Amino acid sequence: MTMTSSTGGSRPLGPYGEYREHIRDLFASCDDVLRQIRRALYGGHPSRQYVAEKAQALRDAAAGLLRGCHDVEGCLRQCGQDVTEDWDGEPYVTECRLEAGHRGPHLAGLPASPMREATDAGRDLARAALALSDHIDWLAHRGCRLPDADDMAGLAKGLGEVGCALTGASRALECLGAVPWGPGGSAEEDRP
Repeated sequence: MTMTSSTGGSRPLGPYGEYREHIRDLFASCDDVLRQIRRALYGGHPSRQYVAEKAQALRDAAAGLLRGCHDVEGCLRQCGQDVTEDWDGEPYVTECRLEAGHRGPHLAGLPASPMREATDAGRDLARAALALSDHIDWLAHRGCRLPDADDMAGLAKGLGEVGCALTGASRALECLGAVPWGPGGSAEEDRP
């Protein structure tokens, strides 16, 4: 069953609207990995490495579910009214991506916003930091006391990716005016 939004577009009922199956699939991924861990733990003599790998997969699946919930929230806040565009002389129908209840004409395509860029940059930074942390954990897990050349190359690459993502996140936050200055953070006297 669908309902008509205040802007005239129709959306299925329920908190996740037309994205309900997507959220269910993301939840099912978490449930599947958790089931695998449960089977291993209750099935006799589980491999510690297998359980650790599945726990990491569960964390990744849960992060995907959370990311999906955030994405759906953003999509459901959009207008959703049909917009017809002209692509090389051919009509193309898409949805208005502006916030529901907006003033002015409908707009196709995702409008660039500093908050969207900051969100994406934050996700990139979290992904890079998590990958580096996982690499270090793996080295410790296998009993590494002194990394060899391959390990060091992997660490250097991971650190470089974190640095690059941190630079991107800093630039995105600067666009929002949200970067604290000085040792005191956001105190007015610390700002230039």
